[in-house]
Amino acid sequence: TYHLPPLYPSSREKQTRKMSSPDLLSGDSSQPMPEYAALPTVVPVPPPKPRLSNFQTTSASANSSAKYIYNSTKQLTSTITSMLPNPTSSVDVPSVLKDLTTRKYTLPDKCVASQVLMFRQLLHTTCKPGLRLSRKFQRTAAQLAVMHMPWWEQNIEETGRMVISYDNLIVRLWMNGSILPYNVPSLNDDNDFVDDDFGTKKMVTLIDDQGLPPVPHINWVERLGFQQEDPVTDFRSGGVLSLAMIVHIVESCPRVHARFLAPDTETSLPAVRGDASVLPYALTSINITDMLAKFLMFSKSVDKIDALLSSKPFWKMFGDPNALLVLQELSMDMLCDVVVEINQVKSAKTEADENIEELSQVTVFDFPQVMEITEKRVRDDLLGAGPKTVDDMRAIHGKLQIRYKKACDKRVCQILKKKKGAAAGGGIETNDQFIPTNPAAALDKMVNAGDKATEAFTAVAGSAGGFFRQLGTSSKKFADGMESKFRAGISPIHTKDVYNNS
Repeated sequence: TYHLPPLYPSSREKQTRKMSSPDLLSGDSSQPMPEYAALPTVVPVPPPKPRLSNFQTTSASANSSAKYIYNSTKQLTSTITSMLPNPTSSVDVPSVLKDLTTRKYTLPDKCVASQVLMFRQLLHTTCKPGLRLSRKFQRTAAQLAVMHMPWWEQNIEETGRMVISYDNLIVRLWMNGSILPYNVPSLNDDNDFVDDDFGTKKMVTLIDDQGLPPVPHINWVERLGFQQEDPVTDFRSGGVLSLAMIVHIVESCPRVHARFLAPDTETSLPAVRGDASVLPYALTSINITDMLAKFLMFSKSVDKIDALLSSKPFWKMFGDPNALLVLQELSMDMLCDVVVEINQVKSAKTEADENIEELSQVTVFDFPQVMEITEKRVRDDLLGAGPKTVDDMRAIHGKLQIRYKKACDKRVCQILKKKKGAAAGGGIETNDQFIPTNPAAALDKMVNAGDKATEAFTAVAGSAGGFFRQLGTSSKKFADGMESKFRAGISPIHTKDVYNNS
């Protein structure tokens, strides 16, 4: 503790100092001036550094980690800023980081989840004669949205019941797929038409007294494309859903169905092209349904919870129950386009190769290749585009058709161009390599290439024409040497000496 004198003296001290102080103005400076006591200087002593405990050491490492995270965030911010069109604009870092950490696609909502569960139930329901599932029609919003789907029996409002019946679906498939498309009296087929009492042709449906189609019957194989004359065994993997999809195509999509009929078949369907008639219709449709079930995650191999917790770019579209029907139609149409493209490529290769006498076409043995290409296009190009509505999906399908057709035409032109170039050059094209078959023709091709190069060099050279004239002379000597080698029967591989001599 320091006892310091007062900084400012009292009035008495002032009077005493005034009396004893010299008169500076008079010049009397014999007496010294009083001095105040100097203030002591206090030097602060730093406290000793405490010893770091284990907890404090951990805190220090945590601080270093926080510093690293801060620097990483700062670097990420600068990277994002540089990627913006205007780097000088302000960046909302929290919003950018939120976009980077959120899901790219949303999960299925309540409406989409109900649709997926309905599709899963239909897929897992086994088809068998006499199957009948029924529920009361209460005119709820969900029931009104799906009452037009192909798996229900007709006249729901009149009966007040929503019924799924195997017998009803199989009768509709028989009539719309095996009888009505062939309802053309000019065929004069006794199996399909008979004369009634008035002398007119009457269609024979072969429906029995119980209202069921004939099982077994050859038309299930020849006209509808099943493996056996009893179709029930082919629905093992797809259940009621695959049967309903077959019925939907023959009832509501006659243009797609007509592509699976023979081109020389006289039917009542419009625009019968038959470009995919080599493939059985029913089996192809069942495979397409299984493929879509795998993509849409309501197949048997996918758990229900996994399906409802998956994020897909197309879930929003499935708020419309018609999405699955349209997707089945477009997938079948894309498969037919694949068949047409493979046929065109095979025809071009047959035309390019004279050794092939018969025209090569797609057969049932090419079905795995056709399905592989179709799966890739539906998964990556159609569904991968993320359509939001059914109309968007149809628009995407139309653009894809144009793109695939252009790519196929380009490939066919390349094949024919290679053949044309090989014929003009005296060789054949094999695995993108030119193999000369006529040495003289190959020599002419080489000489022409050398002459063209010389002309180009001369045109560019200008005043340096002497050099290029010398080059032209060398190329001519090289060509003469090559010709002599060919005529002497020497392989063109051993022509290095000719070039060196020239």
